[in-house]
Amino acid sequence: MVSGIQIVVMAFAVIMAFITYNFYRRMHFKKKDLFLWTAAWAVLFLAALFPQSISVVIQQLHIERGMDFFTIFGFIFLLVVVFYLYAITFQLQSKIEKIVLAVAGKSKYRKK
Repeated sequence: MVSGIQIVVMAFAVIMAFITYNFYRRMHFKKKDLFLWTAAWAVLFLAALFPQSISVVIQQLHIERGMDFFTIFGFIFLLVVVFYLYAITFQLQSKIEKIVLAVAGKSKYRKK
């Protein structure tokens, strides 16, 4: 029997998969982003649909409750996403600095 929270989580996963596909279709995501996020939403959907299948993993990791597993996994996932965003931001900052220096060097109004 499927509980109310399972339905909510499954609906959330389906909606997010649809949004991910729309981002890809509008060329805001690359193909690897589409596969990564679709896989994440599929795992979330399957975990909500078959919560007993996660108990094997939980027992192997010696975690007592399923909620503890999702809290730990969610925290690790957020750390990975924050690290990735930091790396991308640093790369963009370097590119912007190069562009600004190039534009400033070509400016006819620069001080001599």
